[in-house]
Amino acid sequence: MKPRSLIRRLLFAFGTLSILLFAGAWYLTLKWRPALERQLKELVLVSSDSLYSVSYASLNINLLAGNAEIRDFKLKADPRIYENLLKLKKAPENLFELQVNKVFIKRFHPHHLYTNRELEIRSMLFEQPELIMTNVPQLEKDSLPELPVYKQLQPILNRLHIERIALRNSRFIFRQKRNQYIRNIRFNNANIDISDLLVDSIAAADTSRFYYTRNVELMLNNYRYTTPDSMYKLRIGKLKLSAVDKRLIADQISLTPTLNLADFYKKAGFAKDRFNINVNQLAFDQLDMEALLRKQRLFGKIVDINKPEVVVFNNNVYPKKLRKNVLFPQQQLKKLPFQLKLDTINIRYGTFIYSEFDRDSRKTGKIVFSHTGGKILNVTNQLEALKQNHIAKATLSSMLYNKGRLNTTFSFDLNSPTGAFDFNGSLGEMNGRVLNEITKPLGLLEINNGKVNKLLFNVKADQELAKGSMSFFYKDLSVQLFERNESTGTLRKQGIMSGIANVFVLEPSNPDANGDFITADINYLRPSDVSFFSYIWKTLFIGIKQSVGISKEKEQRLNKRLTKIAEFIAELKERNAVRKKQLESIKAQRKKQRAERLKKRQKRQDKKGYKLKKPSEEGLNNNS
Repeated sequence: MKPRSLIRRLLFAFGTLSILLFAGAWYLTLKWRPALERQLKELVLVSSDSLYSVSYASLNINLLAGNAEIRDFKLKADPRIYENLLKLKKAPENLFELQVNKVFIKRFHPHHLYTNRELEIRSMLFEQPELIMTNVPQLEKDSLPELPVYKQLQPILNRLHIERIALRNSRFIFRQKRNQYIRNIRFNNANIDISDLLVDSIAAADTSRFYYTRNVELMLNNYRYTTPDSMYKLRIGKLKLSAVDKRLIADQISLTPTLNLADFYKKAGFAKDRFNINVNQLAFDQLDMEALLRKQRLFGKIVDINKPEVVVFNNNVYPKKLRKNVLFPQQQLKKLPFQLKLDTINIRYGTFIYSEFDRDSRKTGKIVFSHTGGKILNVTNQLEALKQNHIAKATLSSMLYNKGRLNTTFSFDLNSPTGAFDFNGSLGEMNGRVLNEITKPLGLLEINNGKVNKLLFNVKADQELAKGSMSFFYKDLSVQLFERNESTGTLRKQGIMSGIANVFVLEPSNPDANGDFITADINYLRPSDVSFFSYIWKTLFIGIKQSVGISKEKEQRLNKRLTKIAEFIAELKERNAVRKKQLESIKAQRKKQRAERLKKRQKRQDKKGYKLKKPSEEGLNNNS
């Protein structure tokens, strides 16, 4: 046989075989497509207790390659079925709605579906899906346990296995309904990867799986959110959630005001704290993933906050808002729209800055805590957890102005209706002049000299009152007092007052030369509009004042003495002003008399026929 004839016959054989295969595939596709569509819709209905149904514009199947493509895929809940489930107390707390432009299915095996009732799929890809999740808490639910998913599928499937499911460029909308209130949270550009989804009796008993999967990972980039009052913008550079690792990591987090200082307070209309927060990384470990996904509850064992920077500013030029009381941080926990339970929060390399613009000095005082580290225990608003332990404890260590080591411990009563808490701590050795950054603008007092050896404090407080004690060890203290010049708006020294304060009021050292030591008793009645941070600062400042000798009684006596001195100085100034006015009047009268004498003299000289010299030449204007 000739080679050309052999090749021609082989090509014809392969061509005929290909036509038969494609024809068979086309025939099988036409025959199986209705069955597959029916199985798909029935699968969704059975697994959701008839709550959900699917629809799509087209379903294209390639049986030879084992691939399929679905266009305009939609998954929706039937509102009538949902209402019936509510009446039966079987309604789920989360409702889903999914819409996808294209779904690509690769390497599925229809023959397994028909022979063994097993559905095997290599991968599924959802392009630009939109998933809407609506959370409606059910106060009353049927106490009967839910039927496992694999048993719900048994009338149709014995086994479902998908190696990989990917959702790309997803749009996720979370809606939370509380009575008439609806809160929406939107996530764009999210990617979700689900690995090794296996639904059968063996997978149901496998505790290493998460909802029948080996893992579910969520990746979110460049998340943006503006608060409802449009005052702040939240940004998250990158967020990653791993269900199997029970870990959530958020990088480059920032909460920044949308307005500059002037516009912020102009819109607010009153004095309030303005926050600017940046966190390098926030990591949640050992999360309760089921509580997070099903109940939207944030329960975790460990939280690591790396390099947080919290800057708080207040402008007291603006009026205080008339309100019953300002809630403290522990009271704000109960205002959260979700349940929270975090066992341990670790803080590393933090910086905290509190600044306040003072209406009297027209200056900004600032206190800085750098290199802050420590931990906060038992941060929760869950009722069951509060019954077991209602105290949150924070142990922190910082550098005050990067000069003195400050160790503090806070204990917050999470059940207290008055926001009860206590705090104690110690400050190590440092130069007292460092404190001028806050004492001069906010207290009109400058420390000329002084060395802090040690400061100890212990305070119990609530929304109304702070009481405690302070032991302040220092030496060689001297101060300079200031007052505001109303005409120029600048600060000017009060020399006499400062001298009186240094000589008669302040204790230059504690203990003094005789070894006597002053222990300050702190008793500060808090105005209802004072913020938490300002409350802490003003409480400690009262202790410092008493420690250096400015007790309440002594301050009252000093004020009376200073008032008398000020009245005496004012009287002297008034006398000097009267005397000056009298001298000016005498001088003017003498000048007038001289002018009259000169005029008479000029007349006499005119009669004699010659002119007098100019008055300046005769020195009439000189003092006799």
